[in-house]
Amino acid sequence: MRCVLGLTVLLFVAAPASAETASSIADLKPGTRILSYLTSRERTSDLNDVGLAFDRRLGLQQGCRTPYRIKGVSLTIVQPIELVEGREHPSKGAWTQRFEFERCGELKVYNAVFIAKDDAKPEARPYIPGTTNASALLVRDALKTAAGMAQLSLGRSRKDKGLAECKELWVSDTRVSEPARDVVEKGTTYRGVWGEIWEFVGCDAKVAVHVTFVPDGKGGTNFTARAAAATSR
Repeated sequence: MRCVLGLTVLLFVAAPASAETASSIADLKPGTRILSYLTSRERTSDLNDVGLAFDRRLGLQQGCRTPYRIKGVSLTIVQPIELVEGREHPSKGAWTQRFEFERCGELKVYNAVFIAKDDAKPEARPYIPGTTNASALLVRDALKTAAGMAQLSLGRSRKDKGLAECKELWVSDTRVSEPARDVVEKGTTYRGVWGEIWEFVGCDAKVAVHVTFVPDGKGGTNFTARAAAATSR
């Protein structure tokens, strides 16, 4: 009797690791790994570093030696976040976080932007400070115009005083000065128009720039900016 032994070769293909994703705040439900990651002690430490960087740039509280208090205010997902199971950091995504930074009796509201770096620790960058309602894209577009207006105002002030041009201006604060409202101009109604004050500082002076944002009703937003006279800081 001849026996034939059939050998079956089994090919094991590793299943891809599952990934948790979040495209909006609604996806950050209690118990999700991404929410735990975004609110972890390590991310709070990143916010502390951003706050200190802002303080150094703006020349604030350099002699403060008391513990700092950090409190998250809001978080916005700019690009969908993906966190693969078993990985420490997200492989994709970008988000901004607004937080209160209190030290030596003074409180500032700062913002940070985080950018995922292929499973490595995300890059944390200082973002425009304050409580602007403008999106990251709108801030980017409006900032150049607002900074230019502030530079002109400060330049006139320094010229009148016989001082050299100031080449370094930083945004120190943003805040809503006029809540969203409807505006009618030449028979056209613009809905959701709002105004903000963006404060710039540099060379021991400060300049308040009023920025008006006008939604065009088609998904875009236009803006105008005008600067007040520069004052001593």
